Amino acid sequence: MREDRKIAALLFVNFFLIIVIYSVVRPVRGALVVDQLGAESLPYIWIYTALVLAIFVAIYGRLIDLVSPRWVMTLTATGFAVGLLWLRYCVLLQFPLAKQAFYVWGDVFSVVMIEQVWSFTNDVFDTETAKRVYGFIGSGAILGGILGSFGTRYLVGRVGTYRLLDVSFGLLLVLVVCCYLTQKIRAPGGAARSPQLGFDGDAFALVARQPYLRLILVMVLLTQLISTVIDYKFNWLMQLQYPYLDDKTRFLAGVNAWINVVSLAVTLAVAGPVHRYLGVATGLLFLPVFNLFMLGLAIFVPGPSVLTGLNLGDKSLNYSIYRLSKEHLYIPTASEAKYKAKAVIDMFVHRFSDLLGAGLILVVAVRYLSLCLAILTLVVIGMSLLVARAYRAKVGETGAEIALAPEIIS
Repeated sequence: MREDRKIAALLFVNFFLIIVIYSVVRPVRGALVVDQLGAESLPYIWIYTALVLAIFVAIYGRLIDLVSPRWVMTLTATGFAVGLLWLRYCVLLQFPLAKQAFYVWGDVFSVVMIEQVWSFTNDVFDTETAKRVYGFIGSGAILGGILGSFGTRYLVGRVGTYRLLDVSFGLLLVLVVCCYLTQKIRAPGGAARSPQLGFDGDAFALVARQPYLRLILVMVLLTQLISTVIDYKFNWLMQLQYPYLDDKTRFLAGVNAWINVVSLAVTLAVAGPVHRYLGVATGLLFLPVFNLFMLGLAIFVPGPSVLTGLNLGDKSLNYSIYRLSKEHLYIPTASEAKYKAKAVIDMFVHRFSDLLGAGLILVVAVRYLSLCLAILTLVVIGMSLLVARAYRAKVGETGAEIALAPEIIS
């Protein structure tokens, strides 16, 4: 029990630091790109992000074979720190494509580090322990988002947008140390209790061979595609309302702060009871059902307030009950799936959806985007029900106990 508490506390700090860093980087990179390149440049940057992540996931799958997964987090965080230091100078010196590269760095950093820590978390805890610690661990990310967003909103008026890059780099060095301390510890249980697949292929082939993983992949792909297009519509609105760089940064930081406040409330007050009494399927449905309702409003009663509410709700539920519900889906899988398959689904596919979203934005007229998203959301609801049914079957096959209640650690 004491060892569980120790590693849970370290994972809490890891998530806290990752999201604090991203909460500083996100409004900075968004403001820089929209201010100097315009919101219309975002679809093309998302395409670059998907390509970069495709390369990373291919390398990552091989890296897991060569290096213990327990140490990959530390190596990756160190690489991101070096990359941010280099990009800081490129952005300050106004190098060509520096702002686009920084935007891509922010996306890749958030996806890769979050998913690596979740992979480690899913591997070291069994389902029984997950009941007690997942809510506590996940709340670290949300608290980091609140502090990072409000802190960014406060600092931007005093030091300016560009100096926030120095703040991000300092925090990233602290994250490297925290990853190292976390991966020195191995919680009891974990991977030893995971059923083995007996398959040593690459990460993409692993997903292709497992129907259960393919279902999760499609659900995640469509969910994030919808979120991408919602984010684009929101950034377009922000570009029209705030003409100056620091104003854009301050506005985005404020919105992100409220997203994290709502996420924390949902995680602490809603996720536990829903998972405990209604199950994972209901947790997965919260996000698409909300989006369907708000997209209906956007179709029939369009306006800035509806779009802002849609973006806030989409992100809040995505970061809270949907995230916790999705992580439960990996618990009854093998250790290999927790690392390699999760890299494909929650790293590459998560950002490949940006590429598809960019294509949708470029092909479909703006006035029809909400209708297209509403149709896709109906498909997501159907996919979520299929995934939940497959999850229940998977739990029965492995003999694992369902971890339905992500409670605060006691």
